[in-house]
Amino acid sequence: MVADAVLADARFVPDRFSEPLERVRAIADDACRSFGKLHPDVSAEADDAALMKTGLLWMEPALKRFIYRDLQESSVLQPHFGLCYFTDSFAWQGGDDISFEDTALKVFPAEVVQVKHALALWVELCRRLG
Repeated sequence: MVADAVLADARFVPDRFSEPLERVRAIADDACRSFGKLHPDVSAEADDAALMKTGLLWMEPALKRFIYRDLQESSVLQPHFGLCYFTDSFAWQGGDDISFEDTALKVFPAEVVQVKHALALWVELCRRLG
């Protein structure tokens, strides 16, 4: 809850990490669906809505912690780095034995979804949690 309040203050995330993301809805859809398939509690028979919801509920807090922890003024991360290269270091709950790299490379192509887009993606995920 503290992270939500801090991130709601636009001054927390430096401008260099706060750029809009084209096609954010489509990218969020693909990410929710794809990460939902990786969740250890999702069966192979899960329908699309269940995959989307599971992926959303799993990805939103992991992305939020990444933003809160790593995208501060003192950060050494470069805004143009691909976000896909950081998902294995996200704090995924219950994902300790899972490699997210292949899925991340697919849904967050480095030339499209960069570190500077993490906040825009998180805002879209929060909108869905509504």
